[in-house]
Amino acid sequence: MKKIYKYLIQNDGKGTINGLPSNSRVILFGRDNRGRLSYWVEANFDVKATMQFCFEVFATGEEIGCGWNYEQSFIDAPFVWHLYSKILQNCEDQYNS
Repeated sequence: MKKIYKYLIQNDGKGTINGLPSNSRVILFGRDNRGRLSYWVEANFDVKATMQFCFEVFATGEEIGCGWNYEQSFIDAPFVWHLYSKILQNCEDQYNS
């Protein structure tokens, strides 16, 4: 069964979701009805394999490290923000490197 969940972007532009099915995907990135930067993920919970997903927001022109996968972009005039994801065992290792 598929479900859609909303997650808030932290003030540092980073986020971690534990236990999402491996075939999950971001379907929307933008502001919610309260103006908070958020992303919505579609997940199929019939899939038993789960992963730890790390998310990070990058500004236009900002360097993006190896291994990040593009998800969505969001225009927040005058800025454009770009959401990337990575599947890791330990997201903290990624952010501290």
